[in-house]
Amino acid sequence: MSMPGPTWADDLAADLAAATYRTAAVTARIVVPLPADRRPTDWERNTAGLATARWITADMAYRREALEAVGGFDERFRRAFREDTDLALRVLAAGWAVSAGNRVTTHPVRPAGRWISVRLQAGDATTCC
Repeated sequence: MSMPGPTWADDLAADLAAATYRTAAVTARIVVPLPADRRPTDWERNTAGLATARWITADMAYRREALEAVGGFDERFRRAFREDTDLALRVLAAGWAVSAGNRVTTHPVRPAGRWISVRLQAGDATTCC
């Protein structure tokens, strides 16, 4: 679950105001807090990758017109994995732009059991298409 910062609403308004008429979406900067007292687990490192994801939908504001133009999210993606990249690439191919905003959202690491990496690998085999 993502947690917007205290000035998120104002920051979102500023991000949207800076967008051009060809901007389909504006992303936020995602921060994933990791433990300071030990090395992160595989699961924590996996989640930390969200901080450098280019088109993460954990906090991305899309223009309705752009979503309608490309048919929205592809519902063949049965879980939140690569659906964000698929949508962004379709939007870009349709001639829209995706820009980086200045707002910040924290995405904490969810608790997970010791077998989470195995479960994720099995899920990757059945993600989409």
